[in-house]
Amino acid sequence: MGGIGGGPKYVYCGILFKYALDWKGIYKGDEWAMKAAGHEYRGCTAFAQCGVDDLHVPLMCIMDYRGFRLIAMSFLPINTRTMIYGSHDGGQSIFASDPIMNRKMNQVGKFLNLKGHTVGMSKDKNYFYLPTDIEGHKGHDSRYYALDFARVFPPTKPLENMPSSFLYYQFRPEFIKSYHIPLSSDAYAKFGGTENKIHNRETDEATEFLINRCAKRVARQLDEMDYEHEEALSKIPSIMHKFGVNIRYLGYVRQHVKKKSVQQLLLIEMVARVVKNEWRRKLRSRMLMIKSIAEEIYRKVTRDYFNLVLGVHEEMSPQYWDNEMRTQLIEKYPPGILPDEKDRSFDLKSEIPLDILFKRVQTLTKVLLSYEANEQFSLSPNAFEIVYPDIKRMGLKVKPMVIISSAEARALYIESTRKQKRSNTAIRLLKLSLSHFADAISAGADNKDLILNYGDALYELGKRLYGEESGKMFTEALEKYHYASGLESLYSMGITLYKCIHTRTDMDNDSLSNILQLANTCFTECRFIIKGSVRKSVSRKLSSFSSSKPKKSSRTSTFNSDFDVKLYSESILMDKKRYYRPKNTQYHHVEQPNIRVSDISLHSIYMNWGYALCEQSKHIFQVTGDRVYANESYKDAADKFYRGLKLKKTKFYQGIVEKLKQKDKTHLATIMEIQSYNSEGIITEINSNWCYHITDDFLMSVNGIFKVEKLILTKYSINDLSPESILAIAKNDDFNEIHLIECHTLVSLTMEALYEEHIRLKKISISYTSDEIHKLPITDNLEYLDITQCLSINDNHIMDIAIECPNLTHLYMRGCKISTESLIYLILRMDKITDLDISHNVGVTDEVLHTIAEVCYNVSSLDISHCTKITDNGVSQMFRECGNLTHINMMHCNITDESFIQEIDGEKKSISEIGFETLILDFCQLITDRSLKKIFKISPNLCKISLKGVPISDKCIRVLGKYCHNISVLNVGQCEISVERLLPIITNVVYLDISYSNVDDVLIRQISKQCQKLVSLNICGCKKITSGAIKSLVVDGTPLLHVVDITGCKNIAKFAKKKLNELSPEVYIINRNHRRTSSIKSKIL
Repeated sequence: MGGIGGGPKYVYCGILFKYALDWKGIYKGDEWAMKAAGHEYRGCTAFAQCGVDDLHVPLMCIMDYRGFRLIAMSFLPINTRTMIYGSHDGGQSIFASDPIMNRKMNQVGKFLNLKGHTVGMSKDKNYFYLPTDIEGHKGHDSRYYALDFARVFPPTKPLENMPSSFLYYQFRPEFIKSYHIPLSSDAYAKFGGTENKIHNRETDEATEFLINRCAKRVARQLDEMDYEHEEALSKIPSIMHKFGVNIRYLGYVRQHVKKKSVQQLLLIEMVARVVKNEWRRKLRSRMLMIKSIAEEIYRKVTRDYFNLVLGVHEEMSPQYWDNEMRTQLIEKYPPGILPDEKDRSFDLKSEIPLDILFKRVQTLTKVLLSYEANEQFSLSPNAFEIVYPDIKRMGLKVKPMVIISSAEARALYIESTRKQKRSNTAIRLLKLSLSHFADAISAGADNKDLILNYGDALYELGKRLYGEESGKMFTEALEKYHYASGLESLYSMGITLYKCIHTRTDMDNDSLSNILQLANTCFTECRFIIKGSVRKSVSRKLSSFSSSKPKKSSRTSTFNSDFDVKLYSESILMDKKRYYRPKNTQYHHVEQPNIRVSDISLHSIYMNWGYALCEQSKHIFQVTGDRVYANESYKDAADKFYRGLKLKKTKFYQGIVEKLKQKDKTHLATIMEIQSYNSEGIITEINSNWCYHITDDFLMSVNGIFKVEKLILTKYSINDLSPESILAIAKNDDFNEIHLIECHTLVSLTMEALYEEHIRLKKISISYTSDEIHKLPITDNLEYLDITQCLSINDNHIMDIAIECPNLTHLYMRGCKISTESLIYLILRMDKITDLDISHNVGVTDEVLHTIAEVCYNVSSLDISHCTKITDNGVSQMFRECGNLTHINMMHCNITDESFIQEIDGEKKSISEIGFETLILDFCQLITDRSLKKIFKISPNLCKISLKGVPISDKCIRVLGKYCHNISVLNVGQCEISVERLLPIITNVVYLDISYSNVDDVLIRQISKQCQKLVSLNICGCKKITSGAIKSLVVDGTPLLHVVDITGCKNIAKFAKKKLNELSPEVYIINRNHRRTSSIKSKIL
C-alpha cells in the first residue's frame, strides 16, 4: 500500500480503509493522527473543487466511532509503477515525468494559492506548487489520479513544546486562498527545499496575522450575533471557518470578544470540545485494554465520564473541573481562559449552563440521550444524573465528501420546487436540503457555488414559511448571498422582499418592517458587488486578509452601512456596468430564472432600491401615522431614484431629470411612484392610489414642469391638499380628467373653483361623497361623468348636465335621487351615450326605458338593477330598439320571461343580431329556463353570467355549456341545480359562486383540479363541505385562487379560517363579511 503516515490500511469489498492511529510514533499521539486524517479529507475535497479537467480523486469519507477515526476511500487502478508525480519515500526520489500531469498539478497549486518551491532531497530538483509527498498517477485506465492529500495546505507555526505539530496543525483553505501571498506546503518539512527559511518565516508571519487580525474580526462578528444559545453555538464553527480561523484558535477569539454572553458561548464550545476529545481518549483506552466490541462496555464508560462532568460525584467532579478541565482548557485554547478564570478559587463549572453544554456535546459526539432524559435535563440541569437507559444511541459520525452532500442537497431542493408552494412536503424537502447543505459547507465553506445554492434553499423556505420564521430564513439567505457575492440572487431577493408588503398577509408590522429593511440591504449589497470585481467584493466581505493596514470604513458584517462613491465614477462604471465572473468560476444556480446578470446594472439596482424605500416609507406611515418619520425613507428613495436616472442615458429618463429642478429632488420618489409618463418622461397622470405623498407642495412643484393630464385623488390623500393646488394643475392646457373618490371635504370647493375658472374637462368623477355640491364644471367638452352615490345631486344638476353636456358617452348615476321627469329630460339629449348606469333609482320607470329605446341607439352597457318600477313592456321595447346592447344588469327587477322572448322570437329579433356578453339577473325570480335557454343559444360570446336566486334547472345549465364556451364569471348561488353539471363549463371561470348548493368535498376537489384560472370562489352556506376539502383547495388547488367565502359552512371547524390563512396567506378566507365577496364580484363584473 505504501506510506506509513496514514496508519494501518485494509481493503474490503473494493474499499480502502485507513485507521487514523499513530502506530509508528510520527504524530506523538492518536489524537494528532486523527487530525492528520482530517487534513487528508480536506485536501481531497479541495482538489475535487478545483475543477481541473481530467484530474481525478478517490471518493472518500471520514467515520468517527467509539473514539476512533477511519478513512474509507475508493480503490484506484494504480500501483507503484503508475506514479508520475510527487514522492512516496519522503523526498528521496521525485517524480515529474509527465508534462500533462505537471501542468494539472501546477493549476491546482495556483488555484489554492500555494507557493511554488524547489523540492527534492537528492541532487535532482524539481519545482512544485504542492507538497513533496503528494502522489500523482496515470492509472491503468489512462486517467490521471491524485492522492495522499494530508499535507496539501501549509502548516501554521509549530508550537515550542510540540515540534512535530506542523504535520497536523495547518491553515484552513479559506485563509490560504485569501491571504495576500502564497504559502509553501513544505514549510518546516525536512524536504522543504533550499528556501526553507523563507518559507518558514512567511508561515510564521501568516500565523501571527491569523491569530491577531483574523481572530479579532471573528470576535467582532460574534459580538454582533443575536441568537439563542443553542443556535449560536452551532454557528460559531462556520463563522470562524468563513474567516479562515481554525477551531483551535477559539481562545484567541475569546480574548478579543467584548460581550459577556459571547464569552460564555465560546467557553461552552471550548469545554464541549475538551469533553469530546477526552471521551474519545477514554473509549480508545478501554478498547485497547479489553479488546471487545460489546456496546454495553462503552455505554458504561460514556455514562461514567458524562456524570463526572455533570458533577454527580461530589468529591471527584470538583477536582476534575479544578484540575484536569482547567488545565486542558489552558493548554488547548490559550489565551482563552481569562486571568480570573485561571484562579483555582474561581468556580468554572458554575459559569456554564450544563443543559446547553450537553446538547452541544451530543451534537459533537453523536451520543444521543433519550427524549425523556433531555426533558428532565432541561428542567433540572444541576441535579441530573445519566443512567444506563438514558443513552439511546452511540451513533456513527460520517462526513462524506462535499460532492455527495451537495448532490443530495441539490436533488432535494429541485424536488421541493416541483411540489405545491406551501405544501408540507415541499417544506419538509427544503429542510432536509438545508441539512445536507450545512453538512457540505462544513466540509468546504469556501465553495461559493455551494453557498449560493444554500442561500437559494433558505430563500425558498422563507417564501413558504410564515411570520418570524420566514424573516429568519430570509436573513440567513442574505448572509449566504453576501458571502458568495451572488449578485443575481441578491437582486431577485430584494425585488421579492419589497413586494412582500402586498402579498404576505401572515406577517405582523414588525416582521414586515424587518423584511423591508432586508430588501434595502439586498440592494446595498448589489451595489457593493457591481462596483468592483468578485475577488475585491469577497475580500472586503471577509474583512480582507491583507497585510496592509485596512482603510477605515463604516461597513460591518451586518451589511447596514452605505458604501458611497462619487457620481461621476458611477457614470464611468456604466460603460462597464455588466457583472463578469472569473473564467474559472461556474455557478450552478438552480433558481431565479428570470434574473440574468446582463439585466442587472447600477441603474436597475438604484431604481428598485428606490421602490423598496418607498414601500418602507408607506409602511411606516400606515403603522405609526408619523409623516415626518416616514419622509426620511422617502428622501432616501428620492436620492436612489436620482442616482439611477442620472445613469440612464435615454430620452425617457433624462426627460424626467432635466425637467425636475434640483431643489425639487425630494419629490422625485413621488414622481417615480406615479409611474405614468409619456415617451419623453413627462408625467401625464397623478394617482394617489399609488402614492400617499401627494401634497400641495408636490403639486405646486410639478406644476409648470410636467404637463399633467389626469388627477386621481382618494379619501386617503386629501389631508394635505387644498383646492388651490388642484386648480393650479387643472389650468394646464393638457389637463382634461379629474377623479375625486370619497373626498367628502374637498369635492364642493374644488368643483366650485373649477367652475369659476371655466376649466374644460373631458372626464369628471366625484363618486361616493356626501359633500354639498353647488356647481359642476360641466361643458360641451365633457364625455365622462361619474356621480355615483353623490347624495346632494338633485334635479337642477341633472337639468344642467342635459343642457351643457350633449357629447356625454359615459354617465354613471347609481343611487342618485332623481325624478322620472328629470331622467327623461336628460336622456332625450344623450343620443351619444354608450355606457349608462341609473341603478338604485326610484325614478326609473318604463317611461325612462322607452326614452332610452327612442334616443340611445348606441348604448352597449346598461345598469338598471334595483329599479323596481320597470316591467316587461319597458324592457322589451328597449331590447327592440337598442341593437348594440351587450352588457345588461337587471338585478332585483320585477321582470319575466316575456321581456326576452318577445324580442328573440319576434319579427325584428334585434337581440339575436349580437347577443349578450354580460347578463346579470340576480334574484329575478320570475325568470325561468324558458327564456334563458333562448338567450344562451343566441349569445355565443357570453362571458359573464349571474343568475343568483333564479329558479333554473340542470337542463338550462346543459344549454349554457353547449352554446357558451367563454364563461369567465358564473354565479349560480342559491339555484337548485346539480353542481356536477357545471364541471364541463367552468374550465376558464375566474369567479364562481355556488353558494347554498349541494356541493360536497368530492366536487370541491374536482373544481380545484379543473379550474386552474379560478380567482374567487363563493361556497357560503354549503353544509356538506368539510375543512379537509377547503385545505386541499387552498393549499394544493388552483394556483391563482385569491378569495374563498366559507360563511355558513357548518362542517368547517371554527379554527379552520386561521389555520388556512397560515397555510396559504395569499388566499383570503371570508367567514362572516358577505360584503367583501360582493365587492370583489362587482369589480370583476
